[in-house]
Amino acid sequence: MRGLTTTNKKLGDNKKIINQAMLTEIPNIKEASPTLGELSKDSKKLSDSELDTLLDDFSEKWEKENEIETTSPLAELSKDCEILSDSELDTLLDDIQGSLDYYHEGLISNKEEGLRREAEVEEDLKKKYPESDGYEIVNEAYLRDSEGKIVKDPETGTARRIDFVVVKDGQVVDSIEVTSETADKTEQTAKENRIREAGGNYIKTADGSLANFPENIYTQIERRK
Repeated sequence: MRGLTTTNKKLGDNKKIINQAMLTEIPNIKEASPTLGELSKDSKKLSDSELDTLLDDFSEKWEKENEIETTSPLAELSKDCEILSDSELDTLLDDIQGSLDYYHEGLISNKEEGLRREAEVEEDLKKKYPESDGYEIVNEAYLRDSEGKIVKDPETGTARRIDFVVVKDGQVVDSIEVTSETADKTEQTAKENRIREAGGNYIKTADGSLANFPENIYTQIERRK
């Protein structure tokens, strides 16, 4: 019976259907509105105005009988809320904004520090594995299968992207994940192992070719300040 008053505006020639539906869904319709109960036996007796009037009458009585809550949830909740003065509200909003600023600054700081560490490690890798000797350093390399498709962890449904993978002659010779001195990488390492077991033993190089991870090569965690 929800939306009954709104629905009856669209009745038109469907009065008989509506009356029958009402009688079916609300067994005590005759008790709530005897007039509507009698007229609904024969919908031809109802004009549009009569139907509107009777539906409104029935809807009102039915709501009272069934104690339908017409007050919005927000209005109910606000009854127990303390009303803040303008100064108190300004103070509260300032505190919230301060917390958001602190959180945002922390995120930016962590990101900047992460980029700094990665840049340092990349420079060290370039010295250790010079391009002139046939090495290629691949950044942000996804683990893929033999067809080049990204393999996802069967447990979490997510992929694994490694910070730096060193390749030579189509083979991976080193794999490095850069992180802080205190970050816990246990879950990440476990995820990589599951992906490797699921066939994710390749990465894609700059020219689009695939390089294979030998069984004895796994990602090393490089911790930096």
